[in-house]
Amino acid sequence: MLTSLNKLWRGFRRLPIWLQVAAWVVGGLALLAPFGDDGQEVRVTGASPPSTSAPAPTAERQPEPPAPASIVTTTTVPPGVPATGDDTTIDRVIDGDTVQVSGGVRVRLIGIDAPETSDPAASVGCFGPEATRYLNELIPVGTRVRLAYDVERLDQYGRTLAYVYKLSDGVFVNQAVARNGFANQLTAAPNVRQAETFRLAVADARAANLGMWRACQPTTTAPRVTVAPVTAAPVTSPPATSPPATRTLVAPTTTAAAGGGCHPSYSGACVPTGFSDVDCGGGGGNGPGYVYAKRFQVVGPDVYGLDSDGDGVACES
Repeated sequence: MLTSLNKLWRGFRRLPIWLQVAAWVVGGLALLAPFGDDGQEVRVTGASPPSTSAPAPTAERQPEPPAPASIVTTTTVPPGVPATGDDTTIDRVIDGDTVQVSGGVRVRLIGIDAPETSDPAASVGCFGPEATRYLNELIPVGTRVRLAYDVERLDQYGRTLAYVYKLSDGVFVNQAVARNGFANQLTAAPNVRQAETFRLAVADARAANLGMWRACQPTTTAPRVTVAPVTAAPVTSPPATSPPATRTLVAPTTTAAAGGGCHPSYSGACVPTGFSDVDCGGGGGNGPGYVYAKRFQVVGPDVYGLDSDGDGVACES
């Protein structure tokens, strides 16, 4: 082995000097090739060459939608309207105490009796057309109402018996009709829950000479009471005395009209509010509101045109 190396070395020494230098340079580069620039050995593993294509985009994870919140539906009604009952819509006003609601259901207002207009077997009652016009204006077609019930739900004619409340403003329709002089009281046991309410409403209208209590004297009868066999004693109204043939109108102690009270533009008579038009009773006006007192003072704007000659005195004739 040493002999062979000596021979190679002697042969190398016999080479021209420039070849020796070149050999040394090439040999040195060959020895340094496995190391990097910083002198550290570069080890090549079997990793695959880097790909020139762009990495596949990672799909973003969409947030999960929130669970739907519980929806609580509440119905807000004006004060005074019963919490339970059936909500419906007025389709037609038949007369002063009967209406037709959605579905063709006829509803008879409990506790009141307006003068007759729609029964073909009966003559038109005194103040009957006026009562129908008033109810038409109080609950026109399309009005949303709530029907509340008493003991019996149907009468002998198959009509629904109900207390009717306006859902827009809470007006108790049965009471308003009686309180403004467009109906008498009709108490029919066992549906007597509101009998006292109607008795007071009719008493107020009579005391103020409103509606039929002025126009239909002295033939207007006292409130009617129908007693059915029941275990509990029915609530009835005390006999009412007929008002005198003529009297000066006195404002009632409670509200005189559906809109509330007597109009402040007039003094000496209770001119009802809550109507689109009020006329002097017995004149040529068509209401639906009327005042039956004569020769009372106009103390503010004559909103109903009751002072035709402008002398400050309304309903002179």
